[in-house]
Amino acid sequence: MMAMMQDRTTPRARRAALLIAALRHMMRAPLPLMRAAMAGLIASLLVLAAPAPLRASEAAGPSGGLELVMVEEHGCIWCETWNAQIGPIYPKTEEGRRAPLRRVELHSPELAQLKLERPVSFTPTFLLVRDGRELDRIEGYPGDDFFWALLGMLLDKHLGDPSEAGPAALGL
Repeated sequence: MMAMMQDRTTPRARRAALLIAALRHMMRAPLPLMRAAMAGLIASLLVLAAPAPLRASEAAGPSGGLELVMVEEHGCIWCETWNAQIGPIYPKTEEGRRAPLRRVELHSPELAQLKLERPVSFTPTFLLVRDGRELDRIEGYPGDDFFWALLGMLLDKHLGDPSEAGPAALGL
């Protein structure tokens, strides 16, 4: 019955699940074998971390006009937590290349210029924006693990999964 169900996981999620399964299996192996397997796992992770070719929709620029707008407010403890945990590394990540970060204060005129689906009520709120128009949002900061997962889903939804880039994106 389960085989008849359609697999809706992304290629990125399937690769992560395979690596986790391999790591669990490795932990039961004798030490020399585990070291060799760990070297293979590290090599696999390096390959997965390599920048993927751009999709045709991203050819207009690094993000096809897409940006992540962080709406923050002075004194917001969750904004400060995000700034400490994610802020320094965000520009160095694939997500940061796909949707560069722009910071906006909650009550600033800059926020009023964006075409939003609904008003921003909480800080931080992360708006996925293309050409000044909101596509999607993450309200609040649920912690680094959940943030990366949610952001990855939003980017895949609006840009597509970069691991599925076609021949046009590869310049073929």
